[in-house]
Amino acid sequence: MKQVARITALFMALAFLSGCFAAPAVTAARPYATPSPAAAASPSPSHIATSAPTAPPTPVTSPTAEPQLDFAFDPYVLPGIARAYLNEADYAQYKRFVDAVTAREPSVPFSEKEAVSKVISCFYSAFPLSILITDYSVDKKGLTVTLSYRFEAEEHRRRIDEFIARVGDVIRANVKPGYNRFEQILSLYAFTAQS
Repeated sequence: MKQVARITALFMALAFLSGCFAAPAVTAARPYATPSPAAAASPSPSHIATSAPTAPPTPVTSPTAEPQLDFAFDPYVLPGIARAYLNEADYAQYKRFVDAVTAREPSVPFSEKEAVSKVISCFYSAFPLSILITDYSVDKKGLTVTLSYRFEAEEHRRRIDEFIARVGDVIRANVKPGYNRFEQILSLYAFTAQS
């Protein structure tokens, strides 16, 4: 079960990884001519002279910060096939369900009876933190899902925070700044295959 959660988490990380920042370009200073002090005091244009070009000022170099990856954990990411299973209203309800689970709410209201089974099936198949729930029940009308949680509130929050931190650690350890999209995906795939 841990392997499935880990693999799902990594594939979700692949889905929301964005491009890396490129190092900023540095432009070199160009030599230029400056008027001589005598030219500033002379009113006649025939006496205007310029000094010889001077060397450009030596730029002060400071250590450049290591480029960082630009990514964020998105708990709503679903694999393409699961996302295709949900229409826009169902997807909005899925997001609400994920929010309720992460906030440890006791129940989740639904607007349509048909959305309940779709949302719950996507939640259990694609959401790596589905382990937080031990059971659920649907009321007689089929519009409210009551949730039973595996952990107390403090442990629940700790598990979510640890999971998000672990996703970040895996991405930072395997995806280097400067990797293109293909290299990012390949490096995470290689990690998943080896773990």
